Amino acid sequence: MKLTGLKSYNKKTKRTVFEVIVPGTGSRKRIRKVVYVDGWDDLQEKRKAFRDAVLHPDRESAPPTAIPTLHEYKSAHWESYASRLSPEKRRSDEAILKLHLLPILGNTHIDKITTAHVEDVIAAMKKKTHGEKGRYSNAYINTVVHLLRGILFHAYRRRVLSDPPFAREKLPLLPEAPVQNELTAAERDQLLASFENEQGFREHFGKIIALNTKKKIFKPTSEYVTYYYERFRWSQPLFTAAFFTGLRYTDLRFLKWSSVDLKAGVIRLVMRKTKRAVTIPITPRLREALQECRKRAIVSEYVLVTPEGKPYSKATIMRYFKIAKAIEGIKRRFRFHDQRHTFASILATKGINAFTLRDLLGHTSVRTTERYSRPGAETLAAVERALG
Repeated sequence: MKLTGLKSYNKKTKRTVFEVIVPGTGSRKRIRKVVYVDGWDDLQEKRKAFRDAVLHPDRESAPPTAIPTLHEYKSAHWESYASRLSPEKRRSDEAILKLHLLPILGNTHIDKITTAHVEDVIAAMKKKTHGEKGRYSNAYINTVVHLLRGILFHAYRRRVLSDPPFAREKLPLLPEAPVQNELTAAERDQLLASFENEQGFREHFGKIIALNTKKKIFKPTSEYVTYYYERFRWSQPLFTAAFFTGLRYTDLRFLKWSSVDLKAGVIRLVMRKTKRAVTIPITPRLREALQECRKRAIVSEYVLVTPEGKPYSKATIMRYFKIAKAIEGIKRRFRFHDQRHTFASILATKGINAFTLRDLLGHTSVRTTERYSRPGAETLAAVERALG
């Protein structure tokens, strides 16, 4: 049976149109209102409130604050939420919203989102594939869930929501396999040595030319290849710093000389992500890399720069990183960020406790640090000897 005052209701989009004839106008005056509802009960409640407002316009009552849908909240507050994100993270989160969250929860009022809605998102993502990569990983699905929770907490902190999201319920996060991409100390040294392997660079360059061109326009022994090898070699201090400071990509790119105290033997800076101040000791190999940068005829406030004196772009860093791995034959999964994992893992293997690691890495919680701290080969060998 159609409710009085209800003109239309789209079950899929939840878009509802209320319309009534104003009494005493001879059907000449109508009032129409478009709202979004969250189910049949919500529809009846809003329909009643709409009719009461038309029938009793003089009645003094404070109208309830309208709780926006996820789509409406995103439209109104996304700039505020994304203002603290890096450009890359912002693009990633916008893609997640567009592909996974808004199609399912876009028309749901944010105060009505429960763990059951989260389970719907997870179930939908488990059925999807993304190109040749196949199914979405549990880690990526959890990233989607964390974004939803982050947006709802953003609404709570701005008093759009009266209660913190999921306060009484545990988020149904999926189990994630621990990431173990870090290198051993020997593998680390091997990768850094690739930047001085001119012959390996020329051989790699020849293979790339053979794969991507029909003719060998540039010979591996040409001046062109020499020019690019010199630029590749120039970037070695950046990768040395990555391994021996454990800094994140952005902190590394924009490391300033004002943060480096060679006399005291420390680097002091505030992490861009966590806003935590860290003090990192300068090891002999790191000092050697920093002194190499200092001797260069480049005037810049930044430590790790190109021959033109500018901070490295991400594309250039990743290209050199890929070349270094290819030269040394590292074929297993190893990301640039795993240099940070390697830094922490090697220290943990040497017996550095989690609280010290937390301060070195700039983590806000020891629980995060513990993900990096796994027993290495030396520790396992010690356990084996202890057990006899």
